Amino acid sequence: MRRSGRRRAVSLPARRAVAGAARAACRTGLSLLEVTLAIAILGGSLAVIGELVRMGSRHAEEAREMTRAQLLGESQMESIVAGIIPAQSLSSTAFEHDPDWTYAIEVAPLNGTDLLEVTVHVQQAEITREVPLVFSLTRWMLDPAREAEMGDLDASQFINTTRGSTVRSGGMVGRR
Repeated sequence: MRRSGRRRAVSLPARRAVAGAARAACRTGLSLLEVTLAIAILGGSLAVIGELVRMGSRHAEEAREMTRAQLLGESQMESIVAGIIPAQSLSSTAFEHDPDWTYAIEVAPLNGTDLLEVTVHVQQAEITREVPLVFSLTRWMLDPAREAEMGDLDASQFINTTRGSTVRSGGMVGRR
C-alpha cells in the first residue's frame, strides 16, 4: 500500500488542545490556586497551634497557682493542729509571708463527738480571672479543750485502753 503524500487536515482548535495538553503534562510549577490553598491551610494550622500553646501555658500557670494554694492551705492547717494558730473561725486574712493570697478558717463541732471540723479556704487576694482560684482543706481534729482534759488523765489509763485493742478484718475492735 502506498501512502499518499497528503496530510490530513487538522483543525486549528484541535491543534491548540493537543499543544495545551502537552504543555500541561510537561509543566513543573504550581498554579496560583494551589499556592493560595496551601498558604490558607498553613495559616489555619498555625492559628490552631498558636491557640493550643496559649491554652497550655495558661493551664500550666493555673496548676502552679493551685499548687501554691495547696501548700499554703496545708501549712495553715498544720499550724492549727500544732496549736500555733487557735482552732477558731477566722474571716479572710492575708498571709504574712505571701500577701497575694488570703485564707479563712471555719471551725464547727461535730454532733455528739469531741471532734471539730476545721476547714481552711485559700484564695488569691486579687482575682484576675473569670473563675477565682480557691482551695479548701477540711480536717477533723480533737477539740483542744477536750485534749487538755485528756492530758490531765493518768497516762497509764490511756496506755492500758490503747493496748487492749485488737485489729480484726481491717477495723479496730476494742476489748475490755
